[in-house]
Amino acid sequence: MQREGKAVKTCVPPGPDNPLGKHWLGLSIAGYGIHGTIAPMSIYQFQTHGCIRAHPDDIAGLFDEVSPGTRGLLVYQRLLIANAGGRIFLEVHPDPYKKKDVKVHAQFEELLKSLPQFSIDRELATGIIRKQDGIARQIGVGSLR
Repeated sequence: MQREGKAVKTCVPPGPDNPLGKHWLGLSIAGYGIHGTIAPMSIYQFQTHGCIRAHPDDIAGLFDEVSPGTRGLLVYQRLLIANAGGRIFLEVHPDPYKKKDVKVHAQFEELLKSLPQFSIDRELATGIIRKQDGIARQIGVGSLR
């Protein structure tokens, strides 16, 4: 806000125009939390002051499941691999925090060790790692054990 020449808001009142949506789960770091949004498409963009935005339906479900004082762990995970019914998907996000120590190629190779029964298209995977656009794409198939 300050960089854009706008007044920095330190408090947002409740109501339909609240950009944080209807639910807020405060973290142990004062002023930071997991919250919804009135602009769900913004979830997939890097537009944050440090909080974690969630789809309104997702945060509503989580809000009902979590009690005050519940412990959690935040993990900086840019590379995700998923097995969806025998199809392997790879998703790689950009590095907005500039954590140069995160080696996505090495993470990819380490995660592949848990999928020895799958045929993986490494060329396609390398392109996804290079692109880092946050979109899950199929990179392999195999049989479920």
